Amino acid sequence: MTRRIAMWSGPRNLSTAMMRSFGARGDCACVDEPFYAHYLMRTGLPHPMREEIIASQPTNWRDVLPDLTTQATAPLQYQKHMVQHMLPDMDLDWTDGLTNVFLIREPERVVASFAQKRGLPDPAELGFDRQWQMFRQMSERGPAPVVIDSADIRRDPDRALRALCAAIGIEFTPAMLT
Repeated sequence: MTRRIAMWSGPRNLSTAMMRSFGARGDCACVDEPFYAHYLMRTGLPHPMREEIIASQPTNWRDVLPDLTTQATAPLQYQKHMVQHMLPDMDLDWTDGLTNVFLIREPERVVASFAQKRGLPDPAELGFDRQWQMFRQMSERGPAPVVIDSADIRRDPDRALRALCAAIGIEFTPAMLT
């Protein structure tokens, strides 16, 4: 049986570093932003590599769900999700069987990092409101998701990753620090 960990964050929150950390374990398959193509098609936003992303992923969010809920290639599956990709009309019931974790970062740091890469953003692209809405929805349906602050990961990766693994009930492996 595959244990599925869904990491929910906005942009510029160390989400790629977290995915690579879990991917280094050896027992974990990673899924990287599976709703991105759907988001780009629906919003029409001009993102870097837009056409390549749309060509490489399903553009209907429901077509992504089997990979996230039933298909498995490893004992652990780490799903890197951007909260802004989850548009308000997308049903979240499929997340009930997952271990949901929210990765957060100080808003000022997110805005500064995003602006450096892509200019001043539309607030919706940063996902703060959507992340809060999703956290509330998931908390109302079951146990509140675990929350981890990227500042803790930066400050002491070993301690933060050990604490995260303990909180979600998996064994920490030192390979996660590579």
